[in-house]
This record gives sequence, C-alpha cells and structure tokens, in this order.
Amino acid sequence: MCECLYLYGMMLLMLERHIPGEVREKMVVAVMRHQPESSLDKLDSVCKLIRATGYLGHGSPCEKKPKDYPEKFFKRFPIDDTLTKAVVQCLQSDDIYKGAESFPAPEHRSTRLATQAGMLYVILFFAPDLLHQSDAAMREMVDKHFNDNWIVTIHMG
Repeated sequence: MCECLYLYGMMLLMLERHIPGEVREKMVVAVMRHQPESSLDKLDSVCKLIRATGYLGHGSPCEKKPKDYPEKFFKRFPIDDTLTKAVVQCLQSDDIYKGAESFPAPEHRSTRLATQAGMLYVILFFAPDLLHQSDAAMREMVDKHFNDNWIVTIHMG
C-alpha cells in the first residue's frame, strides 16, 4: 500500500510538472471532439483530475506555486484518512525494505531509509492535517529520515 499511494502521488506530481494545466485542458477538449458521446462517461472525473491548478513550474519564466499546493491538488480524488495515516505510521516506524543488513552502522540510518524518506515526502501531501498541524510527529519524521539528507530523491533520481 505504501508504494501504491506513493506512485499515485508521483503520477500527480509528474503530470503537473511535465504537462501544464492549460495544455491538459486543451487535450481533453481535443479528445472530446473526436470521440463518440457514449465513450465519454468518465469525462467529469477526467476533467476534475486534469483541471489547471495555477502552478507555473519548471520551465516557466516566473515559477509560481499557489497557496496549499500540492495538497489541494491531491485532494481532488481524496484517499481515506485512516489508510493514509496507517501508511504514514508504517513508513515512520518500520524499515519496510529491511535494509539493516546492508547498512548496519547507526550513522548509515538515513542512507538506509532514503527510499522510504522519499516515499514519505510524497505521501504526506495526502495528509495535509498531519503535515501542517502535528509538530511532534513531523519532528520525529525529520529526525529519523531527514537528519543528514540534504537531497531527497523522490523518484528514480
């Protein structure tokens, strides 16, 4: 479940980064014009997902991030809060990839948990209340996963 939620978040982030909102909207209009009406039964869901967020990111002359971005974007198709919290707790407390054998030294803990830290970074956007209001939980996550990581790899480098 950790990887499923993480990959869903990565798809949303990559969609937003590589295909700007205006282009996505124009693509939907083009597809809608060339499809029979009976095949457009999921059009409302697709429009809700790809609607522009206001993010002007990588490659734009003035990089701009709207308020509460990407949390609002991730809430367009909400994930059950109990599932999200369970996944965050699992990533927070366990070594899901069992890397202790490969990195046994205590000073290598953040290297051992680096993949997990990237997953946690993305999944926390699905839990904005935890991200913004739970100082103790966030402090614990930062101390465990990010204490000496200056770069967080979120997807295949």
